[in-house]
Amino acid sequence: MIHHHFFMPRRADFTHQQFSSYYRRQHIKAAGDQRIPALLRYVQSHRVEQPPSQTEYSAVAEVWYENEAALSAFCASPQYKLFKADELNFVDVSGAVNLTTVDHIIRDGRRTRGMVKGMFMLKRKPGLTVADFRRHWLEVHAPLALKELDPRRYVQCHTIDSVYNFCEPQWDGITHLWFDDAAAAERAMETVAQSGALNEDAARFIGSSANLFVAEHILIWPGE
Repeated sequence: MIHHHFFMPRRADFTHQQFSSYYRRQHIKAAGDQRIPALLRYVQSHRVEQPPSQTEYSAVAEVWYENEAALSAFCASPQYKLFKADELNFVDVSGAVNLTTVDHIIRDGRRTRGMVKGMFMLKRKPGLTVADFRRHWLEVHAPLALKELDPRRYVQCHTIDSVYNFCEPQWDGITHLWFDDAAAAERAMETVAQSGALNEDAARFIGSSANLFVAEHILIWPGE
């Protein structure tokens, strides 16, 4: 299964609140009532006010597909064309970013209402291979982050291999960390700022990073 992220900045004439309302209540209607079998899971992640985010994205569309062929098939579908046309009504498409990844679940905790999720986009340190970046992230940094931050849920999303066949992606992956609420997320960020161990290790494999704090709205997630 692959996990596609679509990072969406709001159109300049929309506030974050107006953008969020349109995305939740209007955009989902763009393709009518047609069921789209290719979408195995669909989560809307909407920006929250606290903690402050480093990026200006107002939301992230997160969609899971069986494989890359299923994603390509959906992108060629009539429903996709309707969704893309409607994005012009509220998204600054010139600043939107796509990233397709594979999930690695580090801690499989439950998600509950009121949680805040931190999304941390990572680019590997110059000179480091993708394989070495992934290995360090999984085997060294993940246990350290669990110990220092103790998130409720932790997933690493690694950029799919095929992207590197034709370009150097903006990000090599995304860390997803779930916290009970905004206060817990803010405490975690204070820990990050003060943790010599976390910062020293991050410097070993991360060249650049950016974050976005969101609240999830789960639209399709079988079993929940």
